[in-house]
Amino acid sequence: MAEIFQAHYVDPNDGTGFGVELDEMGGTRVNFDDVDDYAGWSASPPQTKDGTDLTGYEGWTRQVAVHYVQPTSPDTSHDNDHGLKRIAVTAIDDRGRKTQLVSLRSANGAFELTPEASATVVTWVGVELQIGDEDATRIGSAAVRLNYPTDGSGF
Repeated sequence: MAEIFQAHYVDPNDGTGFGVELDEMGGTRVNFDDVDDYAGWSASPPQTKDGTDLTGYEGWTRQVAVHYVQPTSPDTSHDNDHGLKRIAVTAIDDRGRKTQLVSLRSANGAFELTPEASATVVTWVGVELQIGDEDATRIGSAAVRLNYPTDGSGF
């Protein structure tokens, strides 16, 4: 869900259509740039965004469903965009047990807003942990913000 929420509500290139566009096909999620690109995506075992299988999750499946919904009835799917999408990420473990996380994403939410004034902003945050000397294993994580003005050069 965290990966999906880093994507735009609509495709930033053309703003039309639902699902994966031609330039986003290729078997991985590397080029997914909007929420509905994930609609119908599934992998077993689960994979990183670049298509690498996650180790230790053999027999697991991860699935994503994305639907247009109305703000007054977010549990009911609709054919047309009313400014709200329902995202369901389901993980199925190697014993067949399902865990599902459901979230709503608005076309007018905080992730879609551009700041009103020019400013210096944090566009990327990361952390790296290390226990022990310089030969110790390092663990890192990072997140990118989408709602900031860009100079056209990308992230």
